[in-house]
Amino acid sequence: LHCLLSSVSPPDDTSVVGGNCTAGLGSRCRGGTRTLSCALGSCSSTCAVLSIGTWCVERPQTFVSTMANVQLPRILCSQHVSSTEAAKKAVHRARSYPYARPNRSFLYESGEAQDVDAPELLRLADKESLVPVLALGSNASPEQLGRKFANFSRVRIPVVYCTLRDFDVGYAPLITSYGSVPATLIPSAGTAVSAAVTYLSTELLEAMHATEGAYDLRELRQIDLLLDGGRQQSTIWAYVHQLGSLNIPYHELELSKSFQKAGPAALAEISAEGRRFPSFDQVQMQVLVRQILQEQGLANASSSIEEFMLQNVTDDSVRCRRAAVLASLAEPFSHEESEVLMSIGDINSRNVE
Repeated sequence: LHCLLSSVSPPDDTSVVGGNCTAGLGSRCRGGTRTLSCALGSCSSTCAVLSIGTWCVERPQTFVSTMANVQLPRILCSQHVSSTEAAKKAVHRARSYPYARPNRSFLYESGEAQDVDAPELLRLADKESLVPVLALGSNASPEQLGRKFANFSRVRIPVVYCTLRDFDVGYAPLITSYGSVPATLIPSAGTAVSAAVTYLSTELLEAMHATEGAYDLRELRQIDLLLDGGRQQSTIWAYVHQLGSLNIPYHELELSKSFQKAGPAALAEISAEGRRFPSFDQVQMQVLVRQILQEQGLANASSSIEEFMLQNVTDDSVRCRRAAVLASLAEPFSHEESEVLMSIGDINSRNVE
């Protein structure tokens, strides 16, 4: 990660950079003989991108909010990446949620999606006593599975597509640490939504838990879930946001004046029959969220949506304040036949690095 510090040998574990470091994209902050480039937005985050480029290996232990003095870790960089490239990658990841997936059930193995028929995948899951977990958003994407299980030398996950009735896949009241507004399950009578079931070993299940901050692991009962291959299930585990779904004040927002009242929104990228709620893709949802946050003074209408997303990635303190506003608009999950098995983290959690 390319950090511009003109002094590369500080006398102790930290160096202090003076000056005002709150200027915008691409600005530089100068203090004494040291120069710090704030290429990816403000340096005011506890997980700031302090450089032409990219992520610091260690987080600064302390920050002064005015940024008159910034305490930096001694070891800042591990490789050189241009700021433009890093910013593009961060924004692309945020806006691409829930990420591409094959058009049919598959076996995720060694970083690749292999075309395997659903009945064979189910036989494999039964043989190895794997745990079925509903995948609503990015957990059905090979790209995201690759991130979540990057530390495992061998990963094999049957991913079987399914149809879930009387539910939809909606947006959660959250902005993730990678900048996306993620998915959660919402009850929706008469809707049949496309989803997937991942079959996880005990070890992979524990690793999956660690990536689901702000979600509850729930056991859903008395559901109507039909797997590819014809198998029916009435019970499934699923990650559901702890606070429920984002309840959008449509009547207050410029993009959605045609909707007369507040309510949830579905992911346009996820197909469903009999959908009852408005659906938006990730970029449209980011625009809606920014409008909500503008009313609270937490977003700038003059900045681009790319800058808005990038700030959520690079400034964790801002992201958490914004997530708190969305949390205040949450509509609780209301399926009576369900039980919370585990609560994981909170809205401040950093999920999938």
